[in-house]
Amino acid sequence: MGELRRAGAGRAPDRGQDQRVSAGWGQRELSRIQFSRLCGRVWTPEGGTAGEPTYNADVYVFALHTARSHAEYDPLDVAQWSFYVTSRANVAEGGHASAGLAAVQRLCGEPVGYRELADRIAAV
Repeated sequence: MGELRRAGAGRAPDRGQDQRVSAGWGQRELSRIQFSRLCGRVWTPEGGTAGEPTYNADVYVFALHTARSHAEYDPLDVAQWSFYVTSRANVAEGGHASAGLAAVQRLCGEPVGYRELADRIAAV
């Protein structure tokens, strides 16, 4: 993770994560993917909490754990994660407080793996 922090130096990334399989209990079907809190109210010591929510990250990284069964589920295996990356402008253009997987795919295009993540963040 250190290389990710260096790649985004000086930028404020926002990370959301979701998974299709819930750990710890049985499921009849895969979970619906939903990323929330895309915008929020900022707080400063001078002004307190802002009146209106805004999009506050420079880069948005949506992390999706891709396991489709409990047998293969390993949250520490970076190969099981896909990352969707986009700019604040792209997220703000839609004006949504949350987004499902299809909307994230439209916003971000093709996902990248962990090894490509730092480069994708730097490119946004």
